[in-house]
Amino acid sequence: MKKILENWLDKISVTGKNIIELKNSDSYKMISEMLNSCDTPFIGITRNKALSIIEDIDILFINYSNLTDLVHSIEALSENQHIFNSNMEKIKALIEGDSLTITSKAVPVEERGLFENTCNEIKITPEKMFEHLEFSFKNICNNIKIIVDAVRKAEILSNKTNERYKSLENRANILNYPISKFDFDGLILELKTNPLDIQAVTDKINLLFSKFELELSDASDEYNYLDLLFNSVDSKIKELNNLTSKSRQITGENLGQLALSKTLIKPLDNSRMEFINAWVYDLKKYFKLGKYKPVKIGLTKLNEECILLLGSEKRIFDDNIRVLKG
Repeated sequence: MKKILENWLDKISVTGKNIIELKNSDSYKMISEMLNSCDTPFIGITRNKALSIIEDIDILFINYSNLTDLVHSIEALSENQHIFNSNMEKIKALIEGDSLTITSKAVPVEERGLFENTCNEIKITPEKMFEHLEFSFKNICNNIKIIVDAVRKAEILSNKTNERYKSLENRANILNYPISKFDFDGLILELKTNPLDIQAVTDKINLLFSKFELELSDASDEYNYLDLLFNSVDSKIKELNNLTSKSRQITGENLGQLALSKTLIKPLDNSRMEFINAWVYDLKKYFKLGKYKPVKIGLTKLNEECILLLGSEKRIFDDNIRVLKG
């Protein structure tokens, strides 16, 4: 029995150090701080898991304290033996009997039988208590690792989400497109506060990115279409300017002749060209602001107007050339 007692005293010493080291670990402190955080506390299944860890450690310490008290009692009895006072029977009963009660979590009333207490009382031997403490300690460490790993994965996903969002945001800025308000900040906060639910949050993030990318794809198509239409309109305006300039030149040189002045047709006047140039300038300004829909409507009308004017001015130019060649 002396060897048993010495073994137990060594185990108690090591167990106590490990429990204290666990409570002082960075992982445990992080979990405790996140539970009590005012800004971003754990929520949902992560909070429940974290609260369970805190409670399990408290229960572990109670069971450890009860075991320590018993072992020290056995040690005191063994040291207080003499020829007229043998405590061997008492010591043997404490060592081999169910001399300890396991402290466990309270059983919720909805899961409790009518004649059952708040806590299930289980009597065990000291040796079984050591086994129970070891099992509880490993279970707590495993649960802590689960949360720590989840927090690490959530942080990695948060960084990737931010990078991906910034990349899409840059594309939107290049397109001069005002993107919709996508609440990625809310999802990143959800990752931080409930990392154990990472799969559900990941699904939400991917769904949001799909909507974002679809919107950007539509915007890119619209941007490219309008850009091509602007190039087409600019080309028509340039051609129109050149044509009216030539028409003014030939009509201006010959309008002094009375006979010709009655048959020559005046080209498009400067005020009309100034209006067209101002029109396209305003459309380009709104295009840079991302107002694609009104720009598309206005640019389509301007393009049609330029086509009509070009046709008209070409006919005027050709008719005036025929009159001059008369």
